[in-house]
Amino acid sequence: MQTAGTIQKWGNGVGIRLNRQILAAAGIDLDQEVEITTSKGRLIIEVPDSVLERELDRVLAQEEGAEELIDEALANIAKLKARVSRLEAKADEGLK
Repeated sequence: MQTAGTIQKWGNGVGIRLNRQILAAAGIDLDQEVEITTSKGRLIIEVPDSVLERELDRVLAQEEGAEELIDEALANIAKLKARVSRLEAKADEGLK
């Protein structure tokens, strides 16, 4: 989704007014903490990892057995990463 905006004076600072649809498309709620960074002439607005982690903890607390599923998924990811590393090492050896 793309929208246009105007940077305007807001008190002693400046602000950009965003419509609710663009916030909803980004998964950002009103009054939600965000991080704003710049890169190559762009402003990047993101929900910080700490906020996402707190939300995940809240959801996990409500779902019975969720932590065990996540632990199992993380173990599987670690196994897959190890397998990829072994395959990459074999591929590198084959190229020599």
